[in-house]
Amino acid sequence: MLELEFTETYRKWENGPVPVRELECLKVQFPAILQPVRDTDLVAGIAAYGAVGFSPKDDEEFAWYMRPKAMEERIRENPGQRERLEEARDYWEGRKLKAATRASYSAMVARRLPSDDLDDVYPAYPLYRMTGCIVDYHKLLDLGLPGLLAESQRRLEAEREEGKRLFYEGQIGAVKLLNDCLLFYEADCLKQAKGAGKERAVQLEEMAKNLRFLTGHAPETFWQAIQLAWLYSIVAHTLDYGRMDDYLGPFLKRDLREGRIDLSFAQQIVDSIWLLIADKKTTVHGRVVIGGMGRRDEEAANM
Repeated sequence: MLELEFTETYRKWENGPVPVRELECLKVQFPAILQPVRDTDLVAGIAAYGAVGFSPKDDEEFAWYMRPKAMEERIRENPGQRERLEEARDYWEGRKLKAATRASYSAMVARRLPSDDLDDVYPAYPLYRMTGCIVDYHKLLDLGLPGLLAESQRRLEAEREEGKRLFYEGQIGAVKLLNDCLLFYEADCLKQAKGAGKERAVQLEEMAKNLRFLTGHAPETFWQAIQLAWLYSIVAHTLDYGRMDDYLGPFLKRDLREGRIDLSFAQQIVDSIWLLIADKKTTVHGRVVIGGMGRRDEEAANM
């Protein structure tokens, strides 16, 4: 069970180096929480987070979290594991970062923010999250996973301080984990293609090719670029997507010029992403920035 394995892994590394602990726990979380591609998806990437996990933002918590209601459901659904799950619940109650943050409040701050419950009647509430995270999508798509690995490897080889070396080793492990997620979805697409209708099978096989390609190369096509950007956001659990016209426009422009895609199918790919964003039901997130100054290629961004 994910919650138990995650808890055991955290315990093993609780007093170890932070980059090692985070990476080992992420390796339990992914690709285990990834969900299969749906019948209408043209881009792979859906995650169903567990009752315990690690995320920059999970509901009203961040980093190391434990969802009390979800944990109680796990306990009810798994009577044979009740004792272990209750012990894990109690363990996380004092270790989830939300609790640690509140425990660090000064007396004045604790007095001013007396409750974490948004339904309580107080003038202000703390929101526990690292929200609005937007990664450098240009760098991601310029370098691809091989380029990110090479950069981290160069920094690791040039570094002598042990703490920083551990950080770069963690970076390398995290990129390799994303690579594993690409392969997870490649296998899922190929499996589904075997039982799909002709048109859908062709789509799934092409998606599988894109996913495999991205394990060894930077994206070359619009479809590949949007796939890598989306799956990175899923694994990083970022809920906002930056200047999408800026970092995807050049790929679309080149594909249209070279006849690899037409606007109708490009629209279908964008529609797929829009539905994936909407299905997260994040209400105040799902932000995409369009327009503005400083875009790399204005013509491409406006297509």
